[in-house]
Amino acid sequence: MLENIKLYNELLKRNSNYRIHVEKIYEYAVNVLPKINRVFANYTGHGIEHSLNVMQYMYELVTDITAISDLEITCMISSALLHDIGMAVNDEEIEYIKNDELLCHGRKYSVIYKKFQNENTALQECIRPVHGERALTHILSMDKSLFLIPEYTNGNFQEELAKICQAHTMDRKWIVENLDNNQVKGKDRLNAQYIAMLLRIGDYLDIDEKRAPMELYRLISPTEFGDKEWKQHYIIENREKIIRDSATHVGRVVIYGQCDNYKIHRKFLNYLAGLSDELLWCTSYSGNHFEERYRLFVQPQIDNRIQTKGFEISDLKLQLDYYAVMKLLMGESIYGNKKFGLRELIQNSVDACKVMMEEADKLEKYQYNPYIPKVQIIIDYNKQKMIVLDNGTGMNYEILTKYFLNIGKSYYQSDEFLYQSKDYHPIGTFGIGFLACFMLSNHVSVETKHYLEKEGFTIELESDSEFVCKKNKVDLIRDSGTAVILNLESVFQVFDENAENIKTFVDRTFLDQGVQVQFIIVDAARKTEELNLKKYEERNQGAIVLDSYLNGISASLELQSDTIKISRKLSELCVESMNEIQEFYEYNSAEHRICSRDLEGKDLGNYINGNQMMVIKIEGVREEEKAEYEEWRKWNTELIFTPKEMQKTIYFPVKYDEALLKYCKDGSHFWNGSGAQWYTVISRFHKIKPSHENKRLESILKECKILTTALYDVELGIFPLIKAGKERYAEFTDAVYLGNGEKENETYWHGIRLENGGFEIDAEIIGVIIGDCVVNITRNDLIPNVARNDLPADEKRKVEEAIKRAMYQYMMDKMTDLELKSAIQLFVDERYPLNNPYYLKK
Repeated sequence: MLENIKLYNELLKRNSNYRIHVEKIYEYAVNVLPKINRVFANYTGHGIEHSLNVMQYMYELVTDITAISDLEITCMISSALLHDIGMAVNDEEIEYIKNDELLCHGRKYSVIYKKFQNENTALQECIRPVHGERALTHILSMDKSLFLIPEYTNGNFQEELAKICQAHTMDRKWIVENLDNNQVKGKDRLNAQYIAMLLRIGDYLDIDEKRAPMELYRLISPTEFGDKEWKQHYIIENREKIIRDSATHVGRVVIYGQCDNYKIHRKFLNYLAGLSDELLWCTSYSGNHFEERYRLFVQPQIDNRIQTKGFEISDLKLQLDYYAVMKLLMGESIYGNKKFGLRELIQNSVDACKVMMEEADKLEKYQYNPYIPKVQIIIDYNKQKMIVLDNGTGMNYEILTKYFLNIGKSYYQSDEFLYQSKDYHPIGTFGIGFLACFMLSNHVSVETKHYLEKEGFTIELESDSEFVCKKNKVDLIRDSGTAVILNLESVFQVFDENAENIKTFVDRTFLDQGVQVQFIIVDAARKTEELNLKKYEERNQGAIVLDSYLNGISASLELQSDTIKISRKLSELCVESMNEIQEFYEYNSAEHRICSRDLEGKDLGNYINGNQMMVIKIEGVREEEKAEYEEWRKWNTELIFTPKEMQKTIYFPVKYDEALLKYCKDGSHFWNGSGAQWYTVISRFHKIKPSHENKRLESILKECKILTTALYDVELGIFPLIKAGKERYAEFTDAVYLGNGEKENETYWHGIRLENGGFEIDAEIIGVIIGDCVVNITRNDLIPNVARNDLPADEKRKVEEAIKRAMYQYMMDKMTDLELKSAIQLFVDERYPLNNPYYLKK
């Protein structure tokens, strides 16, 4: 009850006129705070009991309550009562949120719901991150009379209280810039910054079982993250957490309890680290900027007396060496070449401009003068600087501290950005791209101004120092944008002292993304040149376009030939190592002999099983040349080849035999291509004495009178064929057909060239010849490696298979030979599954 709160009793003791205000605000909060459970029923307590607990902790943080004004005590009580009121939401607001008509920091309910597939979770993620701002709006809409200064008809503290409540969810810079620490209202002083600090710490300290009743926990059964959030309350056993030294009056936060779950304990340690960090800033800032009455005399270090059961507390934790990590991230070991530092800077600028294009549509200043996105690459010989300047969104202080200076965190991958569901999806993924600029220059200056901020700022960075210098001014930025300023001499060392090489690199690396790119030279004069970057469609003009068959991928390739070769006889086949053979043999099992025969049509089909044909290859010395060969061998003992005029090679198909294939596979694997697979069975070169365990092979070799049986190589080939209707076969090729000259394979990801990402889209069927291939990946879930020069191997294989299927589908859509079309379709369905995520199902 309010009557038990020391802050309220202090007002009673003073017979303060603010007492009536506090009682009315308390009554208002009692009626409204329960509405928080409409959406946040599975959260720990945010009702009136939590507010009363926060008041008590705020009181205990004050060194001398008599030095605090009536208005300040009133604001302490009122902020404790109303700081979470932004979590209360009515049915009308819920409908607006669900219809994406009430955006919370630009967050869209529909996008969040798509991620969580849970209505309540989506509402929570729309409301919770902005409940401080919602509290501000709510308080400003309340009856003004609740906040009037006694004896005044208009003077009030409504706006100051609203900002204090908002401050508990904002960063510290916001507190300093938006709250006053030396204000007078009526007869009373008001240090709003001080009260905001007390509120933030008091909110932190209210953590124990009282805020998370066990009965309620069992009733709602929270899961995963929510479950840990509740359970960390149960390890704390003391309600009074601030202990003051009787002599020095310096307080310390003491936590008692016990924990038998190391995961909960780990989470709680993170909680204490956040509290300790908050105490450190508040005590330091108050000591430097406040009068003594407002200083926080509390030790930043938490006295943690939680006893663990079943595990030991360890001070061990993962640590990173700043200099070692920076050396790794800024070195060539990731990117391969220092020039790619420029690629990262330009793409950062393109991203900012593309996002700004969407935001500009909402801004009145661009209503009559449309926003034109622009990136400028400036070579300033006079100042010996190279500048990458854009007029994109720019950065505010929050983005700078939370993301830009936080290695490994990308703003574009944060909930704050993703939940806005913008049409353009920036490619910044890993949060390290900017660091690549240190491959170009040891000293970097960054000027930036956010499009919603009045002022910009400059930061200075050195590659060998973790400290950053900030200046509250910009010289190059007008409305918004960012300028990255590098040392020109260092940049030129990377690009062989030639500005033209920079232009060539940009032209080769980027496709046109709808952002104007200018190359500017400044010396005695100023020369500006528009870089006309090519569009994807211009990279491979005249090629077939496969976009309609692909999902989130654009691909075009030169199909130099699509006339699939069809064979009716064995001698017409062009399989590897058989294309020059004019005579073929057949083993006659009835007569136990090998005879010459060119199989045709239906007979050839008798040797094919599951679109595979077995071929035996025997290479040796002609029987009639045996004596001459042995004489020749006496004088050529070191040579392993046989003179061509003495050689004879025999090819013949055999009926498919799993036992024979298994026997051959147990030997050494000789050769494997996109078509045939060859297995070495016996080799004379290694002087292996034949031991014919496979009876079928033994009988074949025994009857092979054409060759001297002591001198031969034996190989088994497995040839895949495609049956294209009655007595017709298409075959695979093991050769790579490049067409006219070498292939030019280019792969882009959102318009950026992946240097090592080219796809080898080779034909697999004889008669199909493929030339250049250009791919542009526009999917957001297909992410390249950290260096942005290639795709992960498994995903690259899937994309390649999707493109191949698309190519064959394109060919089939044009085919008039229905038998061949049906045969190719069966082959494609078997080789390239339709469930490939990068192939567009029709």
